[in-house]
Amino acid sequence: DTGSAAASRGAGQVVMDEPTQQQQQQQQQQQQQQQQQQQQQQQQHDGRAHALPAGIVVTQADVEAALVALLHDKFGITVQRNTRLSGFSVADDSSSVLCTLTNASSSSNSSSSDGAASQHVRASYLIGCDGGRSAVRKLLGCHFDGSTLDQCWLLGDFKYQVDESVNAAHKPQHPCEGGLHRGTLFLSPTDAGLMLLIPSPKRQGQLRIVWNADARCFGPPSMQDFQQLLTG
Repeated sequence: DTGSAAASRGAGQVVMDEPTQQQQQQQQQQQQQQQQQQQQQQQQHDGRAHALPAGIVVTQADVEAALVALLHDKFGITVQRNTRLSGFSVADDSSSVLCTLTNASSSSNSSSSDGAASQHVRASYLIGCDGGRSAVRKLLGCHFDGSTLDQCWLLGDFKYQVDESVNAAHKPQHPCEGGLHRGTLFLSPTDAGLMLLIPSPKRQGQLRIVWNADARCFGPPSMQDFQQLLTG
């Protein structure tokens, strides 16, 4: 007797024990768990265009605000805006770095040659995480390996109002149609280039437009450039 099945060799017959009550309960629990998992998967897919996990749109302003708040609340660090690194020197024993900072938004008796106020800060470390145009990298004389994509992308944040009459006349063919739903990204090829529309996930009535329309825009972008591109 193995506890799950017993075999009798007498007349060439195999006799199986009936499942115990405990085994029946285990089978029922497994079936219930499988049904719950299937229901959860179905609920996750409902209202989505596909079965892949939904993307998350987080604006740079929201990321910066969260980081600035964390630095201030947890570490007591205040972030200075409109401030750039203009020079630095390392102590002889490599114990610290003396940084020269220029701030165009403040006034001081000591000013740099371009009129911006300057200050000196001694720190234990100088970290070069200031992007592709890194001042730290340039002052160190380090090269930026890679290639340059010779394209200009326009980016603008706008406030908008929905024309309900246009929506009423349009019959949506897809759940994402019929309005600029927050958290949804719209990607559209146009005659002027590739255009992305990104409604703000937290601010109703605000929209970010990213447009690869450098062929029709020369110099720094302006509001008129966006208006001309949007109106055709």
